[in-house]
Formats: sequence, structure tokens, C-alpha cells
Amino acid sequence: MNLFASFQGLKELKVGFIALGLALLLASFAAGAELKSSADTASISCREGKVFVWVVNDASEERLVAFSAQFSGSLGLNGFFEDEFVTAPAKGAKGTYLHFRAPDNMRGAEDVWIRAQITSSVGSVNEIRQKNLRVFITPCKEQGYYINGTAKGPFYEGPRENGEGTQIKSYLTFASYFDPTEYDVDFLGATTGKNIAAGDFARFKISLANRGAAGTFDLKLIGDKEAVNAVLSNNYVSLERGGIQEVYVDIQPSRNAGTGRYWVTVQAIRNFVVLAEKDVYVDVEDKFDAELVLPESIKTSACGSTTVTAKLKNTGSREDSFILEASEFASLAPTELGVAAGKDALFSISIDGSKAGVGTRSLVIRAESVNSPERKAFEKTVSVQSSACAGEENVLINKNEQDALVKLFVDVENPFDTALEGVTVSISGLPKDWTYSAPSGVSIPANSKKTIEVSITRGSDEGIKNAVIEVRSNSRVIATKEFSVEPRASGLTGFVTLALSQNTWLIALIILIALLVVVLAGRRRFYPDSQEDEAYKKRLENMRKTIEK
Repeated sequence: MNLFASFQGLKELKVGFIALGLALLLASFAAGAELKSSADTASISCREGKVFVWVVNDASEERLVAFSAQFSGSLGLNGFFEDEFVTAPAKGAKGTYLHFRAPDNMRGAEDVWIRAQITSSVGSVNEIRQKNLRVFITPCKEQGYYINGTAKGPFYEGPRENGEGTQIKSYLTFASYFDPTEYDVDFLGATTGKNIAAGDFARFKISLANRGAAGTFDLKLIGDKEAVNAVLSNNYVSLERGGIQEVYVDIQPSRNAGTGRYWVTVQAIRNFVVLAEKDVYVDVEDKFDAELVLPESIKTSACGSTTVTAKLKNTGSREDSFILEASEFASLAPTELGVAAGKDALFSISIDGSKAGVGTRSLVIRAESVNSPERKAFEKTVSVQSSACAGEENVLINKNEQDALVKLFVDVENPFDTALEGVTVSISGLPKDWTYSAPSGVSIPANSKKTIEVSITRGSDEGIKNAVIEVRSNSRVIATKEFSVEPRASGLTGFVTLALSQNTWLIALIILIALLVVVLAGRRRFYPDSQEDEAYKKRLENMRKTIEK
């Protein structure tokens, strides 16, 4: 029995926990948001009425609220919200005024259903809250009673007899109307003001209601309209009796407008008589803004540097100074700029290819406003594409050896999209007493080739070996390549090579004569004559000495 009682107790406890959980769940839903109003009923007579409505947000995040209202329409009641959309902060409240009015000859009560649609910033919550407002309406003037179109008080005329007892019946007809002949309009809503930065745009929504006779009313804007570039959406409106229409005042102060409060007034005019006025104002504040104008992309080489021009625009309302900064592989000149409002200034961006490396990187340029209270900063990113250095395949060497002089023709190809500046050619590995000369500071345009001539003067052949040509751009090595230098030719062969290289035809003729003399001398030995032999020997000796000289 005790066991059964314990089981029953556990079961009741379990049911209790479930009920508590459901209660908490329902409470959490109920505590999401609540729609409230400053009154549940309102009374109006010849005037505008208004009620403040607001939403209490019990959630831990802000809620977006959209207000709307539906009028039953039986008495012609109409109106508007000052703010159709508000944002209720977390654990807070936010609201607006509902303005309403009715035609002046209406009497009775009308219901207004106020509706608030509440959503979260991500749209995960969508709640509807509704509230009823009853408005009691009293006419502005007592209505008159009319019989047959003639204004009288309530009247009754009994039947009369005529002639031979013919009875004529007269029926009493009552008519009531309210048809004002005076013009009477009014602007609805409270005086409105906004804070705005110079150069920004603001719009004010105003409603014009007609309480008098139907007609067309001119609209005019006066005040500081030139200072803040204020314009009206309509030059006139046509309203039926009891009608209402919205008009807009658009304001956009120039960047050069001074700070302070500016007023503009909207007037409703009929036959040159001002029937109603409405004031709005803006508090103009300084605007600190800027725009960086950079190239779409920057191309460079890992072996060189590239400089481009960029622009900083001051889109604020006053003169400002800016401090410029860039990523570590770039430098800027100058690093500080003073720019007037609406103007721009140029600066240069230099990319160090050796720091940028090979590949694509993002370069961040930052401009910080010195005069803004919060030191406002503006950033923009540009892509930097850095290609690899030129290799051995980009250098071609043609050699022309002339015994004591060797000429090298070095073809350097620039495969990059930017020019190679300050190109020089140096040679290492030559014997100590050899010298060379080469031009410096050569410029090779992008995607082109240029030949650089190098002259080498020979010394002794001692220690000769393969040499290395090194091509640099602005002191950075862009290519290296080996080349061979042959030893200088020696003996008769060397003599013949040297002679041929200096005057081929002349030396060939001298050699031919020498060979002819040798042949003739050989033939004379077959016919000995001591005197002639002696003479021939002397001549040959003299010729040999001449040739050796």
C-alpha cells in the first residue's frame, strides 16, 4: 500500500512538473511584447485628436514594430501615425502618436482598431498585437432644420378644407445639412525637427485636412529654404469637404551650409489669404567624410618597384586633414593631406616588389580624419599582382671575339607588364688583368626586348675560365647566365688569324709572294751557281726580315 502511494506521489509530481513547464512556456510567449495606449476612449469636436500608442518589448533583443489602424468608416473618421515604423529596444518600449479627425458635421462614436506587427531583426519572430480605441465625435455647429428649402424651426401645418369639402393634406418635411461656405484647413501633426549632416537628405511628411468648404489650396514654402535647399512635393492640393492629403518637404543642405538650426514654414493659401501654417526645422551638423579613388589593380615584379597615382576626395562639409597609411609592402607620399570640402588631392603609392613577394596580395590604404571628433577613418583595398623575376631564359648572349677585344651582345627580355628601370650588366669570373665596359641605367619597356653591348679587353690568358653575366634592375638581380671566353690563338696560326682579322686580302697577297719565292729558291738549287745562290739567299733573308717586322 505504501508502495502504491509512493507511485501515485511520483506520478502527481511528474504531472506537476509538466504543468509548470507549460505554464512557463506560455508565460514566455505572453511576455514577448505588449501593445498599450494612453487612452481607451477619446472625444473630438471640430479639432484633431491624438492618442499615444507604444509597444513594450520584454525580449532580450530589439524588435521591429509596424503600426497600422483600421477605422470602421461609419462617420468618416480618418487619421495617420507620426511614425509607421519604430524599433523597440531589448527590455524597453517605443511608440508614436496616432492623429485622427472627423468631418465637422458628424456626431456619434466610431471604433478604431490599432494593430502592431512585431518582428525580430532576423525575422524569426512574427507577432501581432491589437487594441481597440473608441472615438466620440461631436459636430462643430448645431444643424439647422429646413422645410421646402426655407430655413425654419420645427413646424407643422394641419389639413385645410377647400371648396366642396375637398380635403388637402400637407406633409411636414424636415431636412438637415451642413455645407460650410467658408474655407478652413489645418496641418496635422506636431512640430517636427531632425538632426542632419550637411549634404545629407531629410524628408518631412505633413497632412493637410479640410474643415471647411471644398476647394483648391495653394502651398508655399518660406523661411530658410534657400539655405537648406528645401522643396515641396506639391504646389497645390484639391480637397473635398472633410478631405485630407499628405505633402512632403524635402531638405538637403549643401556641404558648405553652416551648422545650426534652420526653419522652413509651409503655408496653405486661398485667394491670397494664408489659412494655415506648419513649421519644420533641421539642426545641421558638420559632416566628415572622404573617398579613396585607387586603381582597379596594380601589377609589379618581385625584382622591382612600381609607383602609381591615387586620389583622396573630401566629401565632407568642411576642410579636413587626413593621415595616410598603407600595408607594410607599400609606401605613400605624402603621408598627410589637407583637402578643402568638395575637393580632392593626389598622392603616390610605391610597391616594393621584394616585400610583396610573388602572387596576388591585397593592399589596404587608410585615410584618417584629423578634425573629426571620433577620428573617423576611411579604407579601401586594391589588388596587387606581383610576378616572378626574369630567369636565365630571359637573357641571350651573342659573342664576337677579336683577339684582344671581345664584344658581347646581351639581349635582355622584359616579360612583365611594367618597365624595367636602371638595368645594368656586370661580369664576374674574368682574369685579373681583363677589363670590361657596359652602359648603365638602361630602361626596358614592358613586354619588350633590348640589346646591351658589353666590350671586354683581354689581358693574359692566365687563369681564364667561364665567366658569369649578371643583369640587374635598380640593384636587384633579375637574371644570371654563364658564357665561355676562349684563350687567345698563338704561333703562325695565331699570326694568320690576327692578320686575317685586320686585313685579309693584303696578308694573303704577301703570303702568296713568300710561297712563290720559296718555290723559285728550291728550283735554283738544281742548277748550282755559287754567286747566284749567294744573292738569292740574301734576298730571301731580307724578305723574311721584312715579313717578320
